[in-house]
Amino acid sequence: AAQTYRQNGVDFWPGPLDTVNVNIQPAVSTQWNKVWKINKTTIDSFILGLFSPSIPPAIANWPGNGDANYNQAQLLAPFFDVNNDGTYNPSQGDYPQIQGDQAIYFIINDNQSGSVHGETGGVPLGVEIHGMAYAFNCPTDSTLNQTVFLHYTIINRSANTYNNTYVGIWTDFDIGDYTDDYVGCDVTRQCYYGYNGDVDDGGGGPGTYGLQLGAQAVVFLNGVVADVNDAIDNDKDCIVDEPGETNLMSKFVYYNNDFTVTGNPSDSLDFYEYLKGQWKDGTPLTYGGTGYNTGVTCSYMFPGTSDQLISWGTGGSCQSPAFPQPPWDEASSGNTPNDRRGMGTSGRLTMLPNTMYSFDLAYVFARDYSAGGIQSSINLLMTRVDSIRSYFNGNMTPCGSTFNTAVSETTKPNNNISVYPNPANENLFISFEMQSKTAAVQIYDVTGNLVKEELITSGNSQINISQLAQGLYVIKIVDGNKLYSKKFLKE
Repeated sequence: AAQTYRQNGVDFWPGPLDTVNVNIQPAVSTQWNKVWKINKTTIDSFILGLFSPSIPPAIANWPGNGDANYNQAQLLAPFFDVNNDGTYNPSQGDYPQIQGDQAIYFIINDNQSGSVHGETGGVPLGVEIHGMAYAFNCPTDSTLNQTVFLHYTIINRSANTYNNTYVGIWTDFDIGDYTDDYVGCDVTRQCYYGYNGDVDDGGGGPGTYGLQLGAQAVVFLNGVVADVNDAIDNDKDCIVDEPGETNLMSKFVYYNNDFTVTGNPSDSLDFYEYLKGQWKDGTPLTYGGTGYNTGVTCSYMFPGTSDQLISWGTGGSCQSPAFPQPPWDEASSGNTPNDRRGMGTSGRLTMLPNTMYSFDLAYVFARDYSAGGIQSSINLLMTRVDSIRSYFNGNMTPCGSTFNTAVSETTKPNNNISVYPNPANENLFISFEMQSKTAAVQIYDVTGNLVKEELITSGNSQINISQLAQGLYVIKIVDGNKLYSKKFLKE
């Protein structure tokens, strides 16, 4: 199953599968042809009772459960279950669990009854895919503020075991003027990216970057789980077969926008060859030039200088580094910049029946305002990739949020905090036992809007509220995995 532009047909349809028949009827699929968008502030305000007795539509309509009439799974979109009955019921206090400050949830599948895989011509797998796209509101950190994250969960609803399975992410970058782009990958950073192939993107015309070049990366933050004891260092951390090891970016391939053996895929076998890091005729990727019969077998096209130390892509490992190959990118290959697409692959894995497989991506953007040229924009992009990975691995953003916010806040707010004076006028004093180096202070009005936010470094702090209008507010403090809240009146 695969999808690009739907020019040749469709392989994926909206909605969860019937778990008995492992398909979805067209009329049911139409009902699911939507996405669910929600803000964290809405959830926080709901938890604090600011909407009572009404329930915001974003919370009321959250697809927490499937429809038993269509044999859909009981649990779909994640939610906090107050009474642990397995049923999503906001009237009893249940609420969505999301990542980031704003999230968009969607569900697709690859087997609509009466339909065929028009893109690939392949036989349906019976997979259901849940996606959560999310982002953080962090104006003080432009890297985080301009990054979009994606958490995917693939569920094999069929009774089949799929061996030698690969998951691929395909991207048509179109960096400003789409006719002058290059693509590449960074093996060490486990990402692939698009960038401008000349020093002036589109001549600075409308919708282009001009001399201040932009670049975009797709980063594998966390991959699908690897097969146990496969003797491969799948996550490239120099530890082989550790518990819970995942596949990160196993391959990166670019193909031409034509119908040669190194061009657009036409059938299911073509797509599978690309997922495996091979050309359509089964020839493996080779290092250098066009990647077709040009040298040693490799796993990554256009890695630049990112794989010089260990040479992961040409058979090296931490225990036995391979002889480094010369740097390889599109410029050194003599390619003319043009419309570029690329695909990163995670695998190989064995996909078991009725089993879930999850992975995480980040779409990181950078623009070099110094007009430093092509390499400068790539260098800036990689610096930003490093920042995003450090935030994700540390589960903390510069604005005090965590990536698993919805999970860590499943307990009721802790009110072991002093807020005084109350009512207050110019300043509000807070006192609590702080466990982190920094904590986020957020103030909401009675409609649930975030009106003030700042970071504090002490559990005894003063918050200036002189700019707030008179009325009732809720002050919320996120300190690591603890949540504190109090209501106060501004005079």
